[in-house]
Amino acid sequence: MSGGCPSPELLWEAAQARAPATLAHLASCPTCAALLEEHRQLEKDLLRLVDPLPPSDLIPRVLARIAHAPAPRWRELRAAASILLTSLLFCVLSLFASAGSVGRLGVEVATSLARAHRIGHGMSHAAQLLWRAAPASLLLALCVLLVVSLAGLKRLAGGWSEGRVAS
Repeated sequence: MSGGCPSPELLWEAAQARAPATLAHLASCPTCAALLEEHRQLEKDLLRLVDPLPPSDLIPRVLARIAHAPAPRWRELRAAASILLTSLLFCVLSLFASAGSVGRLGVEVATSLARAHRIGHGMSHAAQLLWRAAPASLLLALCVLLVVSLAGLKRLAGGWSEGRVAS
């Protein structure tokens, strides 16, 4: 490059923009033309580079290794215990965070129990009235509900009876 040549960055930008002065300079200066051609070749080579594909048996090998060496049971228990303890700690801290929250909790529990008792008593009374009014249709509906529930449960847990885990 002679003293009148632009910097390589400016040369590249001007050549991309097809500036007439730059195109004339490239026609008269073999050094800049060679530099620009080298830059184009490097860019083409970089664009040709791609990440190699993983081997076709990668996923089956990984799954086989996972199935062969499952995580120890104590790790699962440790994780479950830490989650449980963290949740309990959060609950205890949230109870004592504001004044009177423990008392409010007791009142809410007592109110809920009283409400549940009233609902249970009302449902029992309604079931007695329904049994007196239409015992056959109630018995049929309960039998259908029981059969459908048991069929669904058997379908969900079908693999457990043979010692397999349903997937």
